[in-house]
Amino acid sequence: MKNLKFKISAMTCVSCAWWVEATLKSTNWIEKAWVVFATETAIVDYDENIISKDEILKIVKNMGYVPIDSSLKNSENLEEEQKKKS
Repeated sequence: MKNLKFKISAMTCVSCAWWVEATLKSTNWIEKAWVVFATETAIVDYDENIISKDEILKIVKNMGYVPIDSSLKNSENLEEEQKKKS
């Protein structure tokens, strides 16, 4: 089991965080998920042999939010966030 922590931009309310958390929890191979609106943070426990970090981030992105992968350069994250605002 692997742990992933990342920021999520573009959430506007607690319901957004709840929806992201519920969606992640309902995804196969994700053991646990917590999303905190106040800190715009998600923590996910998942089976890295079956689902990748990129696939998890893509789930959040496909929901209309901006997952911010701390392993990317800041400029790449800013570019992604700018695209979301356009």
